[in-house]
Amino acid sequence: AFHNITTACDECVTGRYQDQNTSANVSCKSCGAGQYAAAAASACTDCAIGYYDGDSDPATACLQCAGGQSTTAAGATACTGCTAGQEADSTGCTDCLAGQVDHDSNQATACQDCAAGTITASAAQTSCTSCAAGKYAAAGSTACTDCAAGKYDHDGSASTDCEDCDAGTYAAAGQTACTDCATGTYDDDSSPATTCVTCDAGRYSAAAATGCIDCAA
Repeated sequence: AFHNITTACDECVTGRYQDQNTSANVSCKSCGAGQYAAAAASACTDCAIGYYDGDSDPATACLQCAGGQSTTAAGATACTGCTAGQEADSTGCTDCLAGQVDHDSNQATACQDCAAGTITASAAQTSCTSCAAGKYAAAGSTACTDCAAGKYDHDGSASTDCEDCDAGTYAAAGQTACTDCATGTYDDDSSPATTCVTCDAGRYSAAAATGCIDCAA
């Protein structure tokens, strides 16, 4: 880290370095573009990702890239703009994850989770997709989920949980309404996820029944 002269050693100035300690006849060396060195340095340091050598002067500190810009590798002399569907962070330009979105097409702001009822199935998206009726999705989801059998989309909103069907009704998966057990059938197990069962001979039921009634003698 020192330059040898006749009577003493001098520190290398900023932007220069000296990496030899065994030779008496050494001189300071210049750092390259995209690097910097403090005074008395034994090595040059690359500008970190997200920073750049703005003036090609290794004696000055690296500059941080402006919002929405970054560098693809250490030791850069210029920044590049991130593209739509990305955010700029300490690792460079990073794709928004599946389940997230570049909500404002401004790469200087962080990606956000898709709101409940909407999804992104892949990375680097600029808009979320709404789930269809009979489905739901929590915030940050990558796929829409059918309302389970025995449940239904009571309000047509995929942002709210599906609700249970009442006794005497049933629903297959992905439904927006429950179906009453028809006359002559009944809900034999109080489970709206299973289909209604036909009453035995000599018995009858009204619609949405949970049991059958003996016919009068």
